Amino acid sequence: AAGPPPPRAWRPLPSPGVRPALEGAMSVGDGADGWPAEKILGGAAIHGCSFRDIVFLPPMQVSSQEAEKLHSRFSKNISLPTPIVGACGPSVTEERMAVALALAGGIGIIHRHQSIEEQAAMVKRVKEHETAFNLNPTTLGPRATVADAERVMREVGCSCVPVTDNGRMGGRLIGLITRRDLDSLLDGPNAAEDTPLNTVVIKDMVMAFEPITYRDAETMMRTKKVGKLPVVNSERELVALICRGDSKRSALHPHASRDPNAQLLVAAALSVDEEAIGDGLGWDRARALVDAGVDALLLETDDGVSEATLAFLKRLKATFLTTDVICGRISSVRQAEELCKDCDGLMVGAPA
Repeated sequence: AAGPPPPRAWRPLPSPGVRPALEGAMSVGDGADGWPAEKILGGAAIHGCSFRDIVFLPPMQVSSQEAEKLHSRFSKNISLPTPIVGACGPSVTEERMAVALALAGGIGIIHRHQSIEEQAAMVKRVKEHETAFNLNPTTLGPRATVADAERVMREVGCSCVPVTDNGRMGGRLIGLITRRDLDSLLDGPNAAEDTPLNTVVIKDMVMAFEPITYRDAETMMRTKKVGKLPVVNSERELVALICRGDSKRSALHPHASRDPNAQLLVAAALSVDEEAIGDGLGWDRARALVDAGVDALLLETDDGVSEATLAFLKRLKATFLTTDVICGRISSVRQAEELCKDCDGLMVGAPA
């Protein structure tokens, strides 16, 4: 018996009227350097085009990467150099992803599927990853010892510890203890580990008084040739600490998304469900995140927008005046109209 016929070679047939029209148009003169899409796809003689019919030509002048501006608004008061946002999923955005996104000019939303303490700690570590004004440096009191300072520097990874009268941020500044000071005190057979810090700290130091801009602070550090600059108020109470190493690292990422204090931007998610069940966890989570320095809160509404959602949103905006609140995901105009009365942004899309 005869077998099946051999396969026939396939060749695409030109669309009726396409090739003659294009070949006639692409001659020297008008259209020789290409035609706009409106002319090719909207011509009377053109009935359709395939991939073989069209070649995309680059423009004569290509803009440089530096000339392109991709700034986009994330919320009412937050603008991003790069329109990239990390979703609030456990497998998507945690501390490391939030840092990477902020350095690239975007922002990450740290998920809520963890304890309040863990989520707030992630937010705080993102804010402290690269900072010009360290608004919450680790401090010690005058009765702390050299050994205490060495332990703090080892655990925190810093090279300078301010010493205040009460051992806390906001206390009256007594002096600074640096890694170089510790090395000279701990080296050798006569190590002074039990020496109180108030006897060895640098008391004659360069200080800046608030208010001061970061640019002025950098100029002051260069002029005075110092690597650490504490910022105090009129009562000499510690307000912030500026380190030259942080400013050098910040210069490596000129397009990173930062707040006015040059800290990386970060957002975090919370849910109204925690508040609705009456245990107050939703509100406790919001307060802990704001205290950690979060720039925006995402109020998740995947289960719908209820009266409890609207009431919780109003409470958030009335309490945390400087923190943007975004709601989502939503999929209807009616939900958007209700939420837009108080929120600073919407996440649009059908819940998964």
